[in-house]
Amino acid sequence: GLNNEQLIGWSLVTGKLEFNTARMDAVQVYYGTDKTEVYTIDGVGNIRVYDTDGGQLKQTLVGHPAFDGSAAYDSDNGLLAVGGLDGAVKVWDVAARQSLVTIQAHTQRVNGIAFSSDSTQLATFGDDQTIKVWDWRAKKLISQTKAFAYAVAFSPDGTQLAVGEDRQITLWNPADGKQIFALNTGIRAPSDKLIYSPDGQYIIN
Repeated sequence: GLNNEQLIGWSLVTGKLEFNTARMDAVQVYYGTDKTEVYTIDGVGNIRVYDTDGGQLKQTLVGHPAFDGSAAYDSDNGLLAVGGLDGAVKVWDVAARQSLVTIQAHTQRVNGIAFSSDSTQLATFGDDQTIKVWDWRAKKLISQTKAFAYAVAFSPDGTQLAVGEDRQITLWNPADGKQIFALNTGIRAPSDKLIYSPDGQYIIN
């Protein structure tokens, strides 16, 4: 976790403090796939890698020089997608310390990113009021649609893309960008989080 000054790790089993170290302006934090490392992103797009055995800083990477706060992490595969003010999205294999691809996803700022559950696709949305679905490894655009989004999320089976909009949540087919259904929420400027239940029957916003 992050408090005002520190990055802190503790055991949920024993309640014991495992490590604490300087926050270094981190704004997001993730565990590595094997739980031996913790990754943070700071406000200017630096990715820092910490050892969970003591919290030592191991390495700092320039994740995105134009970072704007948008990021998505695939915890199963250790993939971190980072968006920028320049419309570009960079995908990292953080454990390997390797930048895998850079996609010029939008003409303006990237506002949000989401991985599909199988990690093969990436949904992005930006200030240019477009939502795009990518085969990110091939840097290939699969589909796109026009909408101003606050959040996006893939269904667990990958057949739907939920888009949080002003007063509604719309459901799209990510394969062709066609709308399936619209759910009227009545909420103006909704949350920037959308979460499907594991069975895909419910959406939390």
